[in-house]
Amino acid sequence: CAVISASGCFPVHYAKPITLSPAAANVRTGKGDAPADYIEMGTITAVHGNGCWETGGHQGSYDGAMNDLRNQAAREGATFVRIDLVTEPHSEGRCFDYRFVIRGVAYRPGP
Repeated sequence: CAVISASGCFPVHYAKPITLSPAAANVRTGKGDAPADYIEMGTITAVHGNGCWETGGHQGSYDGAMNDLRNQAAREGATFVRIDLVTEPHSEGRCFDYRFVIRGVAYRPGP
């Protein structure tokens, strides 16, 4: 069983893959500072997966969340995202949260 609880086993359902757009292929990510000549655009949050195993959630992946992050950044005109926080699937009380969440700050080249 993928998930075992006091009441038995629950099958794991997987979230649909997120395809990286051609523009997003040029978005870089990292944990360090943005290049010195870049301008901060604001925070960005990406999520892949949803719900709890109890309610029929869908297991996300790091790659899915990263593709979502890069796609969002590209749509906003960013070319770099500083990764501040990655939250992996985890237990929250009686719920096993299936989501991968990546939070960061988007940047674009300066004038």
